Amino acid sequence: MAIDVVVNQRHLQIQLKQLETVWHTVINGYNLSQAATVLHTSQSSLSKHIAALENQLKTDVFVRQGKRLTGLTTMGTALMPHIESIFAEIRTIENLSLDYNNPNIGTLTIATTHTQARYVLPQVIKEFKDLFPKVNLILQQADPETIAQMVIRGQADIGIATESLLHNNYLRCHRYYDWTHRVIVPVDHELASQES
Repeated sequence: MAIDVVVNQRHLQIQLKQLETVWHTVINGYNLSQAATVLHTSQSSLSKHIAALENQLKTDVFVRQGKRLTGLTTMGTALMPHIESIFAEIRTIENLSLDYNNPNIGTLTIATTHTQARYVLPQVIKEFKDLFPKVNLILQQADPETIAQMVIRGQADIGIATESLLHNNYLRCHRYYDWTHRVIVPVDHELASQES
């Protein structure tokens, strides 16, 4: 499938495969061999996709040391958020199709912190399983920044965490609840007499 884009009177024909190659190369640590395994293709095929994209853009996307890819160029860095957005939208379309055709069957992957999984979610999960017994529910535990990346990359459908999720440009975040911290000490402890 090709996406046709007109930019500054020039005609670019960028294929999704080219963007997918860049994306998987980055998330697999610039290891083309590993990205090829994930995409069930050859390393030479991925190299051709990258070369074709760079030819279209008339600039390098990756920094190279010999034949090895070691990072993103300025153009590659600018391109990545747009590639992530494109694939987030594609995943949304796939999910809409799955929801429409099989609304009560499937897999839901939730990335969350240990605290949420241990203290907040057990009752919610129980109620969800009662309502949707045919949905396979997977919990992945991670720190907030990793949770955000998992949702962006499609490794999780929903992220539940604090902090960094609310300040991410690529995610739609909803405030669910607030919590406070308490200090618990014995009655004879010096902090027990403090008002705050």
